[in-house]
Amino acid sequence: MTVAPMKKGRGKKKKGQKKTADIPGASAEASSPAPIAFKERALGLLRQNPVKEFSVDEMSKELGIHRSVVIMQMGKLVKSSHVEKVPSGGYRMNGNLRQMPVAAAAV
Repeated sequence: MTVAPMKKGRGKKKKGQKKTADIPGASAEASSPAPIAFKERALGLLRQNPVKEFSVDEMSKELGIHRSVVIMQMGKLVKSSHVEKVPSGGYRMNGNLRQMPVAAAAV
């Protein structure tokens, strides 16, 4: 006779731990923003400060997002060439995106 393996940690809660549904104002949805919302917020922050290099901790604090999420999502933005990773470990706008359009001279 074979015994099915037990599922680890699913459906069980620790003694005294409340379910999410038992906590007022809490939802079962993830508390981190969707990747698209992160992209818009992060690029907005970088556009406001186009020459500044932001560390992971600075971005985490400014955006109100855990640093591990910032690291993961910024890696995706680097891969898509929206953002550059600088040797110090921080991030800044890609040089091509950093250039602001020159306003037409008034005649």
